[in-house]
Amino acid sequence: MAQAGIDFVKINPVVHYANVIQCRPEERYGPRMIYDYQFILVLEGRGVMKTPEGPKPALPGWLFYNRPAVKHDILPDPHFPFLLAGLHFSYWDDGGPPYPRGPYDPNRFQAQQAMAPVEFEDFAGFPCAMDCRREPALREALLEIVREYEHGRRYGSVRLSGLLKAFLAQAAQVAAHSEPGLETEHGRGADEITAYIHAHYAEDLSYDYIGRRFHFHPNHVNRLLRAYTGCSLHQYQVDIRMKRALELLVNTQRPICRIAEAVGYGDASYFARLFRQRMGYSPSQIRRYLRPDGAWPEEEKT
Repeated sequence: MAQAGIDFVKINPVVHYANVIQCRPEERYGPRMIYDYQFILVLEGRGVMKTPEGPKPALPGWLFYNRPAVKHDILPDPHFPFLLAGLHFSYWDDGGPPYPRGPYDPNRFQAQQAMAPVEFEDFAGFPCAMDCRREPALREALLEIVREYEHGRRYGSVRLSGLLKAFLAQAAQVAAHSEPGLETEHGRGADEITAYIHAHYAEDLSYDYIGRRFHFHPNHVNRLLRAYTGCSLHQYQVDIRMKRALELLVNTQRPICRIAEAVGYGDASYFARLFRQRMGYSPSQIRRYLRPDGAWPEEEKT
């Protein structure tokens, strides 16, 4: 039974095993089943990965996700054998042994020992295969996990948990960006659109305006932003404005009404209400709490 009601942002993941393996040309790896979760990144070579979603071509830069108790197969090309980076993990510490749970043979598999599949409230989950060829940071993050796991240094388990959490967050971003219809656009469209919003956050922006600016339909802009940021244009813009307002409150002597204008709000009262909703405190309270001595830095020169 799937474990529901879990927030992806609250995971406390644990590395069970991480390695790099050179596959032999003549050997087939599978069919196999695992008890925990696994990512496999193709570093070199090519072949086919048999997944629950069907056979998937496996080329350098492709990342594959295997769930507990789900059969999969690794079929290297005999002429271009795989070099793979593998990672076994759980989303929280279950108290089990710190190594991959076996045996892998489906005929000997004991389903009752497998981890329950996870369904997150705030994340649709990882697909079986993801094209990460344009994500070199993801490759390096996985290899860093392998290095830390192999070295076994002092405090390594703490660092491993942090590295794994960062890797899972990166992979989740790639998964969100890979929504059908967005694959060819997110690299150019979403990156450029969010950069534009950051540069023009104090202006009145709309899906129509950004769509004309970047030659996209407004609905497509909405889909891109939600896949990339997890929120609407309005929410994203307000978040940027509040962060900039917080910076100005802490680091300058500007009156609150001027700060409101600087971040795009002509009504200082409305700005103060919105700021309180986002930050939990009013702008004046933030100033009193963070700079109680009244020793404000000099106003920045413009």
